[in-house]
Amino acid sequence: MIGQLGDYEFEVSSESVKTFDGLKFSNSASYTEHKVLGRKGVLEFTGLNASSASLKISLNEYLGVDVLEEISAFYDYMNEGTALVFMLGGEVMGEDMWVIESLDEEYTEIDNQGGVRRADITLKLKEYLDDD
Repeated sequence: MIGQLGDYEFEVSSESVKTFDGLKFSNSASYTEHKVLGRKGVLEFTGLNASSASLKISLNEYLGVDVLEEISAFYDYMNEGTALVFMLGGEVMGEDMWVIESLDEEYTEIDNQGGVRRADITLKLKEYLDDD
């Protein structure tokens, strides 16, 4: 297994190929600016923002993947606000869980019956920290 997002396993096997490309993480800090009369403002570090990530998943019926079913599963995660564990290899990414903030679809092959044979989806994830 290459990795996992919730119950979705990224893997290459004799039965199917489920991979991703272009994994990118973004991290940032937060500051508040205090205005000072007649001078430049003073910055105060107020903490770290939740991390974000994006990745492109290629879905291909010819490689053992039910394209629309897989897309639907990711929509379910997003629409329900499900917090997901994101792993690469055996390592958990981030401090806790992730939610799908947005999902973009691109159908790259449609057959003569209107069936989607291949599609690329791009997921934008946001780190979701439990209050506990």
